[in-house]
Formats: sequence, C-alpha cells, structure tokens
Amino acid sequence: MIDFHCHLDLYADPMKIFDEVKRRKTEVLAVTTSPRAFVKTSQYFKGANNVRVALGFHPELVKQRSLEKGLFFEQMSSVRFVGEIGIDGSQRAKRSIVEQIEFFDEVVHTAAVCSGKILSIHSRGAELNRSEERRV
Repeated sequence: MIDFHCHLDLYADPMKIFDEVKRRKTEVLAVTTSPRAFVKTSQYFKGANNVRVALGFHPELVKQRSLEKGLFFEQMSSVRFVGEIGIDGSQRAKRSIVEQIEFFDEVVHTAAVCSGKILSIHSRGAELNRSEERRV
C-alpha cells in the first residue's frame, strides 16, 4: 500500500503511527505544513526506507509565517518531494489568497528550475470565478 499524502507529524504520537506504518509495510509520503515542521519530521523519520518526507508550506500558513519563506527555498534545493503547497480558498484562508498565489507561483517556478521535484498540491476551494480573478 502507498499513501501519497499523510501528515504523520500531526498525530499526537507520530512514532506510534510510524510503528504501525512499518508493521503494515506501507510506503508513505509524509507531507509537512511548514519549513520548520519539515526539519523536525525529517529528524523523526531519518533512515526510514518506507517514509519519504516532503517539504511543505500549507497555503493557510503562508501569510502568517511569511518569515519562513526563505527557509523553505533554502531547503527546496536539497529535497525531492515538495508537498502541501498550493491554494486554499476556504472561508478562513481566503483573505490571504493573493499571497498564496504569489508563493505557489514561486514554488512551481523554482521546482521547474531545479527539476526532478515531485509536488503534492493542495487545492481546497482553489478555483476562482471571473470576478475574483480580476481582484487577484
């Protein structure tokens, strides 16, 4: 079995879940929600053959944690998997849609320049209607 999008780091006891992942021989792409979470999650699962950790920056956090953007792009050059990036147009995240789009564009451009990246893209409520497109 393969899970291509799992937030192992958000469980109350990630190592207990990891034991279950190993027991079931599941392959997991553990996506993270911020550059700092990526560092910690990478330490947790270092050397785990069946868990790949993806550098992420959840769209809901892009504006409030803007100081972590530099760390994200520093880390991006050395990772293969980039996940939990994209656009979130839900009610609670919609107010930062402009920042989300700008950041996502930069991530996709950087991934293209670096090549060889595998992206897991978040797209909750990401479609825009024509009136929203004009404001962005």
